[in-house]
Amino acid sequence: MNEEKTKFEFVSDEWIEQARIILKDLVFRFGEEGVTFSVCETFTDAPTNIDASGIASWHFYINGKSVKVAIGKVKDTDVKINFDYKKASVIAKIVYNEKMIVRQKEDLEKVKESLAIAGKEFKEPPDYLTELHNQLALSTV
Repeated sequence: MNEEKTKFEFVSDEWIEQARIILKDLVFRFGEEGVTFSVCETFTDAPTNIDASGIASWHFYINGKSVKVAIGKVKDTDVKINFDYKKASVIAKIVYNEKMIVRQKEDLEKVKESLAIAGKEFKEPPDYLTELHNQLALSTV
C-alpha cells in the first residue's frame, strides 16, 4: 500500500495545527514537570495567502507535560525568532541528521557564551524540539 503524506505550506494554519499535534505528542512523551520553554517565530515577507499583512507568526508554550500552540506574535516567550519567510521556508524542509544536531549544539554553546558576555540569559531548549522540526520538515512544502 502506498501512503501519501499530507504536506502543508510553511506557517499556514494547517501547518501550525500539524505542529500542535506533533508537539502535544512530544511533550506528553518527553516533557518534564517543572520544565518550561516558549518560542515565538515571526517571518517577514510571507505570502499574502499565509498572512495578509505579509508577516506570519506562531508561538508555543511548554509547561511540564502540557503545551499551548497558537497563531500570532506574542512578546512573553523565552526565545523570539525573526527571520525572512523565504529563507526560513527552505530551512524548515531540512531534516536534521546526527552530524547537524552536533553542530547545532556546538553553535548553541557559542550563543550561550556570547549572551553571557553581554549579560543576557539563555534558556536551553528541550532536546525533543529537534524531533518537532524533523517531523514538520517532512510535512512542509
